Amino acid sequence: MTSLEKSQEKKISSQAIRARKKRGMSDYEARNTPLLCVHKLTLSKVLEIEKHGLSIGKSAYLLNVATPTLSAYIKRHNIEWRGRKPVKKKGVRDVNSKTYKIEQAGRKVGTILARTYRKLMTVEEALSY
Repeated sequence: MTSLEKSQEKKISSQAIRARKKRGMSDYEARNTPLLCVHKLTLSKVLEIEKHGLSIGKSAYLLNVATPTLSAYIKRHNIEWRGRKPVKKKGVRDVNSKTYKIEQAGRKVGTILARTYRKLMTVEEALSY
């Protein structure tokens, strides 16, 4: 069996072989090096990882796929991701954050946060202190 027949058997395109040679591979290496393994996402794998409450980026790393690939898969299958939420865009405020609640109460953020850490209080207790 010739190397051309082997590359056709492995379904390596001639374009891939040309690109490999251009990067410095020998003819033999270009035709016989297998293609990269593509990891297929399945609903069961994604839901199993989602249970751990990780961010999409860390989950994508564990699933061995790119983050945009996992993100698109989540949107396509309407999965409610319970893990860490992505960082908000600049100027968008999280109304559930400690800082936002303190600012809305008209108090200094540093003072109230220091109270919460030193006296082991919640933000609401520190605001009413």
